[in-house]
Amino acid sequence: LQFTTPPFAAAFAVLFAGEKWKRLDMIGAVVCIFGVILIAHPTWLFGPAEGEEEGGEGNIDSTGAIAIALLGAAFAGMAYTSVRMIGHDASANVMVLYYSCLSLPVTLIGSRGLLGSWNVWAGGTDLGGLDWCWMLLTGLTAYAGQY
Repeated sequence: LQFTTPPFAAAFAVLFAGEKWKRLDMIGAVVCIFGVILIAHPTWLFGPAEGEEEGGEGNIDSTGAIAIALLGAAFAGMAYTSVRMIGHDASANVMVLYYSCLSLPVTLIGSRGLLGSWNVWAGGTDLGGLDWCWMLLTGLTAYAGQY
C-alpha cells in the first residue's frame, strides 16, 4: 500500500504547490485506488473470506492496518511535496536532518499508541552490540543514499 504515495504527492502538489492536475494524473490515481481496493479486499465489497465470519475481529485489525499504511503513504506524499516546494533553497543535509528530527518523535509516539510500548526494537528485549552496529550502519547508508 506504500505505492499509493505518488497519488498523494500529486494531490498535495495540486493543493499546496499550485501544480496542475492532468488527465494522466487522474487516471493514475483512480487505477491506484482501485489497486488498493483489490489488495485490501474489504469485506463490505467482497464479502468475508472463506472460514471468516462477517464483522469478525480480523476485519477490524486489517482495516486498521490498511488505514495506517495509507496514512503513512499520505505523510510520505506530504514529505515529497515539501521537498519539491523547498527545491534548491535548502541543502539536502538540512532536509534530511529535519525529516529525521520530525520522524523520530512521531515514530516513538505512534509505537507507544499502537503497540503499547516504547520499546519497538528486538521484540521488547534489550539491544546487543551487534544490533546497535546494524542500526548505525542502516542510518549511515540511508544518509549516504540521499546523494
